[in-house]
Amino acid sequence: MDWQVFTATLIDLIDRELVLAHELGDALANERDALRSVDPVALDTATARKQLCVENLSRLDTERQAMCVSLGVSPDRDGMERLLMQADPQGKLSQRWQTLLTRLETCREANHKNGAVVRLQKRRVTEALGILHGEAANNAVYGDKGEIDDTSGTHVHTEI
Repeated sequence: MDWQVFTATLIDLIDRELVLAHELGDALANERDALRSVDPVALDTATARKQLCVENLSRLDTERQAMCVSLGVSPDRDGMERLLMQADPQGKLSQRWQTLLTRLETCREANHKNGAVVRLQKRRVTEALGILHGEAANNAVYGDKGEIDDTSGTHVHTEI
């Protein structure tokens, strides 16, 4: 095994993943802004960009895993870290890898938050549509024992 070639290939792969992870972070920030401003065009653009970044990251992850397998190492995080130590005992490559993992975790958290905003907006729209259709709003009140008091709900009456 030519460790110089392997190291150069791995550096290139991780660097490409880092670029995509930064692009993904930008797309998630744009998605968040579009959700907050209720801008469907910006949301579509950000979502498409996010999807492309995720697809490209997945492709590079598969490439990295195949590299691990070809070297007889498990394609999980532990196997990758063993390869990094063999390829670069000084740890510079491991630092890049950790930077990538940290950035991807930040993206995961941002995506989770954006998903929570989407769920909240969906719930609001569903409740508004329910009111328009004459259904009771979900204004549950909790009693002194922490249980929902069904007797205090709002009732909507409509005339046709």
